[in-house]
Amino acid sequence: MGRKIISVLLGVSFFAMASSGFLMLMNKGFAFQLKMHPVHNTFGILIVLLGGIHVLLNLNLMKSYLQKNPILALGIGTLCMLVFLYVAGFNRELDPVVMKKLNEISAIHDAKKK
Repeated sequence: MGRKIISVLLGVSFFAMASSGFLMLMNKGFAFQLKMHPVHNTFGILIVLLGGIHVLLNLNLMKSYLQKNPILALGIGTLCMLVFLYVAGFNRELDPVVMKKLNEISAIHDAKKK
């Protein structure tokens, strides 16, 4: 029963993340992204938690997959891409004037929520 519940919740969370992410990608407006932020964050946390439980429940199966060289290579390649994108993102130069304005807008938005 537990696996069925995890699978359904994981599927819904995946759909929520994919749809909110796609909508934010298509609509570049900052205001729209702020509107989607609660959906994206909430289901992002859920997908991480549920994904972790899913991996733990299927750990032996995952280990058997990784014993096959093509699957292991795919996993290592994907991890390398993840590291590369993190490094690229953290080292990306952003316009300080734009960042200051975004921080001011964020502070105003946060103050209105209180």
